[in-house]
Amino acid sequence: HGRPDRAAYAWIRDREPGPLLELPAGEADTGRRTFQYQFQTLVHRRPIVNGASGYESALQALIGGPASPLADFDRFGDALRMLRAIGVRTIVFHPDAYADRGLAEATLDALRRDREQASETAAFPGLVVFRLAPWGNDEGANRDATPTGDAAPRPIAAASFRAEASHNPGALARAF
Repeated sequence: HGRPDRAAYAWIRDREPGPLLELPAGEADTGRRTFQYQFQTLVHRRPIVNGASGYESALQALIGGPASPLADFDRFGDALRMLRAIGVRTIVFHPDAYADRGLAEATLDALRRDREQASETAAFPGLVVFRLAPWGNDEGANRDATPTGDAAPRPIAAASFRAEASHNPGALARAF
């Protein structure tokens, strides 16, 4: 499935770097496409918010769960501000992947209406890409609203990780 989207993900790769969110996420996604989303990182080379690892983060549960702020259309702008505050720069929207067509249409409409936050749009077969304005570009924006006061994501050095295995520790290096 990854090949039809290649032009869209190459387009993303050629823009300013920053984390990416693929929609639908979680329960709204009928096909559980998280593995496909991860596969596309090989093309766009951006960190993603919703990937598959066998562990669902609190952020994934919030964005993809039944109480998702992205499904509260009275406060949709606040949800986009939250995403921008944590550094998300791109939303890849797959309308045909939604379990609920009404939710897909309402989400797409909300993204298209907020031109200040979703400042750039590109349509490709089967998906629409929205580039979010960098955090702090809003008039009166509080840059201290991010945990570090810095909108730029900071990678974690590989040397800071330590791995252990309770079974077959000699084979642990093969996991990496």
